Amino acid sequence: MNRNSTNSPNNNTVRYSSGTARATAGVGSANTSKTTARGSSINTGDHNGEAHIRRTPQQPKRMRTSQSLLFAVLIFASILISICVFAILFIDWSDDIHARLQAQSGDPATTHQVGVTDGTIDLYGVRRAVEFTALVHNVNHGTNEITLWHVDTGNTHYVTWTGATDMRDRENRAISSGQFRQGDIVTVRHFEDDNILTFIRHNPSARFHQRVTGLRIVPPTGDALGRIHHGNMSYVFGSELIAVYQGRPFDILTLNPTDIVTIRVYRHVLLFLELNAGSGTLSVPFNSDILGGMITIDGSRQRFENNMTFSLPEGVHRITITGSNIEEYSRNIVITKGQTTTFDTGNVVFSEGAIRFSINTNSNVNLFVNNQLRNINDILQARYGQYQIRVEAQGYQPFSMMITLDQPWLDLDINLTRQQQAATYTTPVLFLTNRPGVSVTVAGVHVGFTSTWPNANGVFELTANIPIGTHQALFSLSGYGNYTRWVTAIQGFTTQVTATLFPN
Repeated sequence: MNRNSTNSPNNNTVRYSSGTARATAGVGSANTSKTTARGSSINTGDHNGEAHIRRTPQQPKRMRTSQSLLFAVLIFASILISICVFAILFIDWSDDIHARLQAQSGDPATTHQVGVTDGTIDLYGVRRAVEFTALVHNVNHGTNEITLWHVDTGNTHYVTWTGATDMRDRENRAISSGQFRQGDIVTVRHFEDDNILTFIRHNPSARFHQRVTGLRIVPPTGDALGRIHHGNMSYVFGSELIAVYQGRPFDILTLNPTDIVTIRVYRHVLLFLELNAGSGTLSVPFNSDILGGMITIDGSRQRFENNMTFSLPEGVHRITITGSNIEEYSRNIVITKGQTTTFDTGNVVFSEGAIRFSINTNSNVNLFVNNQLRNINDILQARYGQYQIRVEAQGYQPFSMMITLDQPWLDLDINLTRQQQAATYTTPVLFLTNRPGVSVTVAGVHVGFTSTWPNANGVFELTANIPIGTHQALFSLSGYGNYTRWVTAIQGFTTQVTATLFPN
């Protein structure tokens, strides 16, 4: 407290400028003093004295209001700063939790993984991870190694998996490493600082067609990529395509439409093709003895035709031959890729029947069945099939017909037609053949056989009197094809007729 003293000749007073005021009477004075408790003093004296009132200085009201407002602003600012700091910390915490949940769920959309011991650690303790789509080139289950081809960069990556690797199928279901193989299109993720997979999944965007046929290949030309057509879909392919057959590479341009393949496609690019089964050729020689024949291959049935060939996938196929004159004949055949397999119908078991002939004359009758001379009185035992019947009898017109034996017993009645009366005049005709014992028939009348021994010119001959006129001559010999020609017999002139027979 500062104290100032002032002396007056008339009286003595003490004045206080601040602090708690106290009043003190001067020496020899009868003055009385009262002091207020809050710092104001009142001094009284005699009649010659004077009274002074002094107040302690106080802050104005406006100043006190400003101080209160400033204090409130500081408090509000502190609260606002606290909220901002809390929000930042909460967002960072949420990001970290989100990254951890993604790492646990295997979500391929994440680009971070939670770090544990080492690696590149960012501000929030998260290891940086790389993620890409790749084609599996090779899987080694013994060493847990997998070779990947990056579909975007074309680079090859060699990575491994562990028991902690998250493995998923297309539907994001947990699977084992045994369900990944060459040709799979996968999405993978691993840390930047190592090659250990943290996540691998069959890419749900990849297309997968298993064991399909009917592929059509358009080879690459110049700078144009190759193209493969499957139904109404079309895919391109280039040098990155992996084509394998039984684990070994093969040329895709050798594919046949009947080959069975598995393909994998990503972004309309064919990346992998596996030939599940190649194709070979089945050859089925025609057998004319099979009447109304049908061939069935693995349940697909069609008519039996001449010299049939089929392109079939390699493997075992069931072949069945049926017909009205045979017992059902079935065999398994094995088709080998790129080779031709012949299905032998020679072992087909034919059903047999009997033919009994009845002819309206017994006069020098000759019966031929498929050009083989038969005894007319015999019952012909034959397997089901088609047969050519020809009958010749002296004085009757030749008779021929084709019959079908498709029942156990067949009675065949043949009625021959008599020839018109031959001309009264005849003239000799010389018949020459290249084989001995050839039967010669003129106008349906058998006129004899050529000689057993050749003449001086090395041919076999027969001279017979033939009615004057033009007639049809038939030369026949067992094992040889028939020979037919027209002969004109002229009176007074010997006509010479030469016939050359060939084996059947």
